[in-house]
Amino acid sequence: MAIGRILTGFVVLAVAALLVAIWFLSSQSAWPPPALPNPNGYETLLKAASMLEEGTDYTTMSDTALRGALTNAADALNEARNALKQESRVILDYSPVSSQHIEALSGIKRLGQAFVAQGRVAEMDHQPRAGAHAYLDTIRLAHQSERGGTIIDSMVAVAVEALGCSALEKISAQLNADECREIAAALEAAETGRESIQTILIQEKAWARRTYGFKGVLTGLLTFKQLKAGQQRWLARTTAQQVRTERLLIKLAARAYELEKGESPKNVSDLVPRYLKTARSEPLTQLPPKP
Repeated sequence: MAIGRILTGFVVLAVAALLVAIWFLSSQSAWPPPALPNPNGYETLLKAASMLEEGTDYTTMSDTALRGALTNAADALNEARNALKQESRVILDYSPVSSQHIEALSGIKRLGQAFVAQGRVAEMDHQPRAGAHAYLDTIRLAHQSERGGTIIDSMVAVAVEALGCSALEKISAQLNADECREIAAALEAAETGRESIQTILIQEKAWARRTYGFKGVLTGLLTFKQLKAGQQRWLARTTAQQVRTERLLIKLAARAYELEKGESPKNVSDLVPRYLKTARSEPLTQLPPKP
């Protein structure tokens, strides 16, 4: 009997602790979202995306059709480039299922695909510098489109960044020293403004609390393992892409160094300050860190 009463007591205490935790968490108001910039680059990006024809698959077009499609998309891409110069913040919709936000994410994907297609045409015309800038704009687009957003915004941004990164990796061998140094400097500047993983997680939690309230807190406790697994998958993909972009940045700087000096740099620090503003914090290429 004594053991039974003890076990019952433990159960009661555990339930009480759970209820207190739920009450405490649900009673904490979410941080108010920061004010949106004015003008907001994100809104300009969505405007540009709306100017593109939905369902266009640039990867399957003939060269002639691709050129025609990009002629039609010229105004949209110019508008998007204007957006990349503006401060940007995702416009969050605090509802569990927002068709408007899903459409916005689809628009960001279309813009990324259009930028990459523009780079391909530049390559066809033997203009590697113009192509590299189009691919660089794809990476910038990814950064702009996740700032202020949540994990779903980051997932789309990672996919868009991968498109630009892959294309820029391939074209880098066609760039001369000045072009490599120019693109490396621009990419380094873009990386400096990247939204951190920690910030995205904070924004995800604030969005969930505002959207789901008490029910969300309870659901989160009951489905903790599944939510954690999903976050880990996102974290792995995001980290892998950031490492890939970092390697590309160092590769471009190292190529500029080699073309100008006739030899490969011995370590990453050799690239500072002419080819990189700062030494990268991790040895992400074959180049060893400076002893």
